[in-house]
Amino acid sequence: SLNARIGSEAPLRLYTHVLACLVTSEHLLVDVPASCEFQPGFGLAVAHVFAHLVGGLKQSYLNCSASTTEEEVLSALVLGTPPSPTLESTPPSPRDSQSSSSSLSQAITIVPGDLQLVQLFVIENLHTAPQETKALVFEVMGKGIVPLHSHDHPVPKPFTVVALNNANKPGSLSQDMLDHFMLQLTIKEPIYDVQQAAAPAFSMRDLTKMRASFEETFIGKDVQEYIRDIIVALRYYHAIGTGPTPSAYPLFLKAAKALATLNGYTFVTPTHVCQVAQDLLAHRATLRAPRDFATLPGVDGQTNSQVV
Repeated sequence: SLNARIGSEAPLRLYTHVLACLVTSEHLLVDVPASCEFQPGFGLAVAHVFAHLVGGLKQSYLNCSASTTEEEVLSALVLGTPPSPTLESTPPSPRDSQSSSSSLSQAITIVPGDLQLVQLFVIENLHTAPQETKALVFEVMGKGIVPLHSHDHPVPKPFTVVALNNANKPGSLSQDMLDHFMLQLTIKEPIYDVQQAAAPAFSMRDLTKMRASFEETFIGKDVQEYIRDIIVALRYYHAIGTGPTPSAYPLFLKAAKALATLNGYTFVTPTHVCQVAQDLLAHRATLRAPRDFATLPGVDGQTNSQVV
């Protein structure tokens, strides 16, 4: 089981969501409350946690700011160029992590035949980046290509983006951008570096096996109809202003299959559907205007996740 492999003290939901995204080559949005946002080196600590989840996974980390350029994003996506911290060694100090963005303006000089792209990209404060930088990130996520040296390079498999976002600024990413993330998770307490931890919980061979098992996991028509019913019910729920887009359905199937696979099932049950529903749908729906809440019993003061 995941508990046995990861350990009881690990952030199990975070690990499960990251594994589900790696298994499906989808993406994860992590909302970071203010209590965690100001933790020194928080983003690098999260990246370092992932380095000890799957051994040998090629990954990088980028902390964005209002001046982060497209070239810096491309540098982070290519192995061997700044700003990829060496996650298997001691991470940089908080001061280094805050100043890393300013040292990334170097030209990318990569021999096309030797190009190696990361498999897990942890990006912090994406909501603060300029629009053109955001557009590049979401182009890579949506199209599965990295535009570099006048060529479109396909991303590896798996390829997952984990975006650490300020939960106190819900309007910083548009709804279209939010739809690129299969799952959303809110971290409610600090995560500390695990550089002294034991061997990784999973190897790349384990991840390859999980991806193969995912493809074989069965999801019956009755469960597929159940997923459709949930999406339709949410769209027409009285508290919802804008419901999930059509992209929610195939991602819902993927997430439910991934959760079943990670828990050792060869088929999807309604329980798996319920377990992923909130984290898959909450960021795809918007509530009606607050002025309408007086006529909506039981809704006033609730968040998207609570309504879902």
